[in-house]
Order: sequence, then C-alpha cells, then structure tokens
Amino acid sequence: MKVCPVNIIRLGVLWGVFAFELCHAGREPEAWDTLPQVDNIRFSKESIGFSTFNNRFFILDRELESFGEVSQNDFIKRLQVSKDQKSSAVLTNTGNKTSDGTEFQTSDAYCSEGENLTHTLSHNGKAFHNHVAPCYSISAIEKTGDQLWLGTRLDGEYGHYPAEGIVVQSFKSGKLIKKIDSKSRLTGDLVRVIRNDPYGNNVWVATHLGLNKISQNLIIMRSYYFYEDFDERTGKATVFLESSKKLSNPLAVIELELAIERPKEFHEAVKKIPREKLKGFSLYNFHSGIYHVGNARGVETSFVPKEMNILVPFFIEAARSANHAAKEMAVSRLCIFNDRQVIDFFIELDKNSSSDRLEKLCAKDCIDKFKKLGLLETPEH
Repeated sequence: MKVCPVNIIRLGVLWGVFAFELCHAGREPEAWDTLPQVDNIRFSKESIGFSTFNNRFFILDRELESFGEVSQNDFIKRLQVSKDQKSSAVLTNTGNKTSDGTEFQTSDAYCSEGENLTHTLSHNGKAFHNHVAPCYSISAIEKTGDQLWLGTRLDGEYGHYPAEGIVVQSFKSGKLIKKIDSKSRLTGDLVRVIRNDPYGNNVWVATHLGLNKISQNLIIMRSYYFYEDFDERTGKATVFLESSKKLSNPLAVIELELAIERPKEFHEAVKKIPREKLKGFSLYNFHSGIYHVGNARGVETSFVPKEMNILVPFFIEAARSANHAAKEMAVSRLCIFNDRQVIDFFIELDKNSSSDRLEKLCAKDCIDKFKKLGLLETPEH
C-alpha cells in the first residue's frame, strides 16, 4: 500500500551527515541516511505532523491517510494546538519531558573503541531503574498512565544505529511490561521520538525507517515505512509511505541531494536511461564501492554505464551552484561518469586558485583515476 503525497515541496538537501570530506569519508553510508530523521511529532484533530532535525515538515491526514511534505508555514497553520492541550511537549521537542509533564534526566551510553560508558536514567534527582541494555542509549521517553515507554539507540563512533526498539515498563513498580521491536513489526530498532496522541487512545513512534501507530495495550496498529521516489506528475523527488520496507530510488535521492532546480527535466532524463542499465547502480558504490576512485580497476567497472551520462549536465550545474551542500554532493560524485565534460570540469577546478579543499581533493582524485585507467594522458616532464 502506497500512501500518496499531498502539497509536496522540496526543502533543502538530505544526507548532510556526509557533507564533509566526501572524497575521503570515514563512515560507511547506511540505507536510512537519506530518509527523514524525525525529531518531533505534533497533533491536531485532523492531522499528525512530523518535523525533522534539518527542518523538513510532513503531515499525515488522519481520515484520508494521505502523507506529504509541506512548508513550515503550512505545517504550523495545520497543526494549531488548542488551549486545552495539557503539555507544551506536544508542541515542542522537550527532550526528556513526557507529554504529561514528567521530567527525566539521561546520559548516553558509549561502549566502543575500548570505552564502556553505560547509560543513566534518573527522575527527581534519583537513579531510575530501567530495563534498557546498559550499552544502549535512551533516545526517547514517553509516559501514558503507568506505562513508561523508553526508546533506544546504539551510539557508535560515527553515529547512531539500531538498538532494541522500545522498552515498556511500569512507571511505579519498574516491572518490565513488554519490548516492542522490529520482530513485532516496529519499523526499526533505532527509535527517534515517542509521543502520546492527545486525540486518540494510541502512541506514535518515529524510527529511523518510518512511523508507527501503537495502541496503549501495546499492539502495533499501523507500520509506515519511508520510501523515496519520483512523483510522476511533477518529477520531484518525494517521500512516500509504504506498508513494507522498500529501498528508495537512488536517482530520486540524488535529485534531492543535488537540489535539482529542474526536477521535471531531470526525471525525463532518468526515464531515458534503459532500466537494465540501472540494475547495479547504488548510492553505496560511491563511498567505497566500485565507483570509488581508490577502487578503479577497469573502465567498464569503474564508472556508471555510459547511458547515464545524460545526467552529467545536472551534476555539473549543481557543482557550480550557490547551494553549498548540493555543491559538495555533486563534486564528490561526479567522478562516477566517464565523460569528457567531467574531466574538463575537474581540470578547471584543479587550476582555479579559488577552489576549496574538497574541490581540490576531488579534482586530484578524479584526474588520477582517469590517468590510471588510460583515459587522460599524463604530461611528460
């Protein structure tokens, strides 16, 4: 089941986590890196709103179950909060305050690189016994009646990773009630936000892969997985909801990353690439896979199929844009194309004294790749 988008717009660029030293990045990319990273949930009688750390805004219509990205102004307008709502936690991300106003204090765990720092949870200045594994951090807290819901994540050297989903225990006695995780249909075990719905007898949970509607008797009522693809009407890269896990269309993700200003033209270009030529294409071959400059072994395997060169002008346009994040993404990925326009672009960057450090690094690496594969003559000294 695909939930169709409404009032969709494109706001900025995804995957900011890789906007540093992209030609020599240290962390392997994960499939969820480009998906919306929800950090707050808001409610109205008609809608449920989800906002992300990088200021993207989505609304799920309760009745129609339509889902789409909206502007910040539309988000605020449609999620007006009535005066009878009890807690500002419904409005803003208040960290360790639950929606009924109960406050907790936490510290994160870090059990990696020889460290053995376990998490802590306290309430009213006293340690609060909990059933979260010591080396997992508590990423979200919510309280409904006597149920205390604790979201979890694993903190690693390069970021956050899945842990054990949600631990539900008694607030009064501390007794474990239930663990809710991906084995029980939770969309993922890296939990970002848990919020009690003031207009329904349920709790909403955002994970790294999607959204979940869970009853207060701990039954998952709906699981929605994020999925990125093109809107066929507009050509814009769009976030959809799916009832089962599905890998995003990598070219739709690229359209978002590069902040393409002509999405319809980009989509039309994508449609001209034979489908069979895209079978081996993956976002993850950029970082340390077959397209990475350090792995160049042969012309046929070191570049994307030549039929994809139709996208080169869009990459170069993004690489020259004023959008810094899009520019970095374009420059760091241009070397996947065996195209003369690409090498001319990098030669220009290499000679340009105003090129920044990333541009210089990527230019050098790409020129070296072309030379290594015999596609660019090495000047005689």
